[in-house]
This record gives sequence, C-alpha cells and structure tokens, in this order.
Amino acid sequence: MKRLFTRLITAFGAVILLTLVALSVALFALLRHDPLTQRLLTLHLSTQVRAVEGRLHRAGDPHPGTAAGAMLLRELARREDRRILWIDNGGIIRFDSAARWEGKSADTLLVRGGALHGGQHWGEYETDEGTWLFVAEPLALHRRREGEIAVGMLIPRTALLRRFSATLLGPLLQAGALAMVLSGALALFISRSIAQPLQRVVEAAQALAAGDLSARAPEDQGPEEVRHLARTFNAMSDRIQATQEAQRAFLANVAHDLRTPLTSIQGFAQALIDGAAADEASRLQAAQTIYEEAQRLEKMTTALLDLARLEAGAMHLESVPLDLGALACARLERFRLQAEAQGIELRCERPPSLPPMAGDAARLSQVVDNLLDNALRYTPPGGEVTIEVTATGDELRLVVADTGEGIPAEALPHIFERFYRADPARGGSGVGLGLAIVREIVQAHGGSVAVESAPGQGSRFILRFPRLS
Repeated sequence: MKRLFTRLITAFGAVILLTLVALSVALFALLRHDPLTQRLLTLHLSTQVRAVEGRLHRAGDPHPGTAAGAMLLRELARREDRRILWIDNGGIIRFDSAARWEGKSADTLLVRGGALHGGQHWGEYETDEGTWLFVAEPLALHRRREGEIAVGMLIPRTALLRRFSATLLGPLLQAGALAMVLSGALALFISRSIAQPLQRVVEAAQALAAGDLSARAPEDQGPEEVRHLARTFNAMSDRIQATQEAQRAFLANVAHDLRTPLTSIQGFAQALIDGAAADEASRLQAAQTIYEEAQRLEKMTTALLDLARLEAGAMHLESVPLDLGALACARLERFRLQAEAQGIELRCERPPSLPPMAGDAARLSQVVDNLLDNALRYTPPGGEVTIEVTATGDELRLVVADTGEGIPAEALPHIFERFYRADPARGGSGVGLGLAIVREIVQAHGGSVAVESAPGQGSRFILRFPRLS
C-alpha cells in the first residue's frame, strides 16, 4: 500500500505543479496585457509627449531634422529616461534618440495600437530587447505640421514580475499547498480502497499457490475493477479445485479400472504357471481371459494417450474431402450385431447427396464410435439409437440420438470434461474420457458439439462441422 500511496502522491504532485506553472504563465501573460497597466503607462507617456512638444515650442520651435532640434530631443530623452522618435509626414522615422530605427517605416515595426484623446495614439513595437510602448501626437512647428513626435519606454518585465509576485504568487502557492493536502488525503483514501482489497487477492493467490484450494478472495470490497478481479480469481480457484477433484477421481478410477484387468491377467497367468488349469479347455479359457483383459488395458491407455495428444495439439489430423453421412452410416453398421444382441434398433438417416467436408476419416470414425458406444450402453432393450446427418447453410450437422435413460441436469455442464462420469456406478470399463476425446476431435476439425437430454427422455448429441467450400 505504501508503494501505491507514494506513486499516487507523486503523480498528483506533478499534476498540481504543472497546473500551477501553466496558470502562472497564463496569468503573467494576462497581466502583461492588462488594460489597467497599459492605461497607466499610456497616460504617463501622454503627459511626457505633451511636455516634449511644449519644450520644443519654448525653445523657438527648432526643427527635429536640424542639429539644434536633434540635440534638444536627445537631451530631453536623457533627462526623462525615455526614447523619443520624430516621424515625418510619410511615416518614416527620421530621428531616434537611441539611433537604431532611423530610416525605417514606423508601420512595419508596429504590432498593435489605438487612438487616444486629443489626437494622440499609442502603439506597441516588438524588438529583441522586449516590447516598446510609444505615445505619439502631431508635431506643429510655425503652424505647419511636421509629422509626429513620439515618446516611448521599454515595458519593464521586472515590474511585471514584481506585480505578479505581489498580487498573484501568494494565492497561487496557497492554492497549491491546499491542493497537495487534499491530494494526500485522496491518495491515502484511494490506496486504502484499492490496495487493501488487492492485498487480500494477493494473499488468496499465495495461499492457492501453496496448495490451499479453498482460498478465496472477498468479492464485496474495493472498486468494481477489484471486485471483478476477485470474482475472476474465485472462478479460477473453483475451476482449479474442480479439476483437482476430477483428477483425484480419475486416478482412483484408473487405479480401480487398471487393477481389475491386471488382477484377472495375473490370476489366470498364475493358474497357467502353477498348472491349476489342468485340461486344454481350462488353459484355453485362461488364455482368452488374459487376451480380453489385455484388450481392455490397451483401450484405456490408447484413450489416455489420444486425449493427451489432442489437448497438446500434437496429434496429426489429415484433411481430405469426405462424405460425413456415408462415414457415419458405415460406422453404425459395425454396431449392428451388438445392438441386435441387446434388442436395440439402429437407424441411419441421411439425404441422397451431401456436400463434402474436410476431415480425418479415422478420427471422425472414433467420434462416431464413442457416441454409439455410449448410446448403446445406456439404452435399454427395445430402445432405439439413430444417426441423422443433414446439411444446413454453411455447415453439416450430425446427430446421435437414443431413447435411453437420459442425463441428469446437474451433469450436463460437465459431460464433456475430462475424467467425468455422470454415473460412476454404471461406467463399465470407461474412465470418463470418451466424450472429452469427442469434443477435442470435433473442435480440431473446426466444429462444435452440444448435448440435449433429460432423465427418462434419452439424449441427443449434436455435432456441427464446416462444409467444404
């Protein structure tokens, strides 16, 4: 929480500092162009330009273009610490007490200006030195207009800084200090409201990593994002716990299902070794039992290896055009004798022609075999198992339906999970991998699988595959 608080207060401080700097620059610029400041300066210069003109008249109206007039203007500029210009009737600066603008057009230097009372006008001139403010009025010598006389001053930045410091800097610093205090309180509140719930999620994750599968994070604390994180973590924990329980059940099932054929193999092999199977018929029965139990072991290990390869993406699937309807009906015929022995009717329905799909015939045959094996296992005598293949839009649909006992509602969400058996007592020699393999193979073909079922009303497994374009 301390690290989060430090980061928040640093970020808030940086934002406040940048805001104060931007506000100071804006206020300084506003002060620079403050109408009151400019008015006071122009009034002062207006008085001085009148005084300069009056001094010329009292001196006998020497023309500024003469040596005597120029000397008088330089003396007045030095005495008043001001800059004096004489601009002729054509707008050309003919005299500059600073001796820098002579010969230049006053209009080209002007940035902005305006009229004043009594025929005077003001203007601002931007130079490398800064901004000059001038007030000018017409110059009449011997009742003849001789252009304009202008008195100006360099607007002092130091004065503006002093005025800014005196009037605005204090309130700005106070506002910044108050903002920092409020930011500290806000950062403390945010860090506590976020960091503490996050810390509980971290503690739950650490407990889960340490092996405590019951660890959960509180879902009612912190902002919505943290609560969503807690809900997601808890859902992950539930899934991990369910997977662990399923794996434990799987290990128990595998241990049991492997022990049964191994016990039979070991027992009958021992009988052959000890000579307990004295006659040919007994020896033949022992060998047959060993063979059948070995087949069961092979089937179980093959299913485990297939699922592992499919989930790892390590199983190579061929992709060739094939007729899904013909494949499904051909696989159905392989179960005909078994179905007749159980008293179950088999039917395969497909249209005369179907668009092809791209797939691996061997793996799709495995899918159909697994579904048919399940259907026959849970359908009672007198029941029916049907395969229906149709084409709809851009996909092919294969449905395996039975009239068996159905699947409980609570088992439907888990029916395609690894190691899951809806009724372990009636699972036969399976270990809950058949439907998981079905799902992986179908998805590897770009398809999907779903189930519809209700207790006592049979089941419908619906497979969808993209048709070959």
